Amino acid sequence: MSSRQQQESVQPRTNNMVGGYSNLGRDKNLLKSEQVVKVSNYALKEHAKKSTSTASVGHALTISKEEVESGQVTAVVLEAQQQVVAGLNYKLTIALMKDSTCLGALKVTVYDRFGDLRVTKWGDQLTCDDVQDLLTEVMQVEEESEEKALDVEEKIEEGMEEVEPNE
Repeated sequence: MSSRQQQESVQPRTNNMVGGYSNLGRDKNLLKSEQVVKVSNYALKEHAKKSTSTASVGHALTISKEEVESGQVTAVVLEAQQQVVAGLNYKLTIALMKDSTCLGALKVTVYDRFGDLRVTKWGDQLTCDDVQDLLTEVMQVEEESEEKALDVEEKIEEGMEEVEPNE
């Protein structure tokens, strides 16, 4: 194997293969986009149905439909990939959170056929330790975004105070 071949086999490819999955990265705007949130919430609801069924006795991440519907348990998207097919496939890693506490995480693939969602694959279930770095990074980005929004809001309010009303 030539040194170039060795180098290429070690370095990850940055180009997306045509027809392959595109990494949405950890960009808050993409991970929190309306569509990704919709898909992750769908997966959370389906997981709740699956985890309370009789077929899943001993299920590691058992949550109830009521916990999801009441908002006690929420999904935080940690990683997302998207593939364009006759619709869209989403591969997600989501953390299940209850009162800001990690319950665990799971990988799931959801097919979106023009608004009709369906889980096509349940992946590995992960512990909070497995995803702690990703969770910390996502939460940190959210905090930074909130701080920036508050700064902008404060500057707008200050600017409004400085403007004198027309007489």
